[in-house]
Amino acid sequence: GDEWKDGFAEVAKLSDIPGSWPVWSDFAVDRDDNLWVALPGDRGAQTTWQVFNREGVLLGNVPGVGSGVLDGYWTRDRIYVVAEDDEGLPIINVYRIVK
Repeated sequence: GDEWKDGFAEVAKLSDIPGSWPVWSDFAVDRDDNLWVALPGDRGAQTTWQVFNREGVLLGNVPGVGSGVLDGYWTRDRIYVVAEDDEGLPIINVYRIVK
């Protein structure tokens, strides 16, 4: 139903909700001091990551792997992210960083 609209109207107007994503949505620094900046797009808030070195030079773009990547454990060449499988059981997704 539309019950959420009634409760929301008490807090803010519908026009207060942004109609587009911000320029960037999140960032992280890896162990090599590279800055990873999440860019929103058609797949959500972290569709693409742009990776910059400490001098600000763009090293490349990385497809977004999901919102939990910043909460993961980062090594020089891997990111370990705790997640759940289709049955709700805990798993660890491992992403390899290729430079």
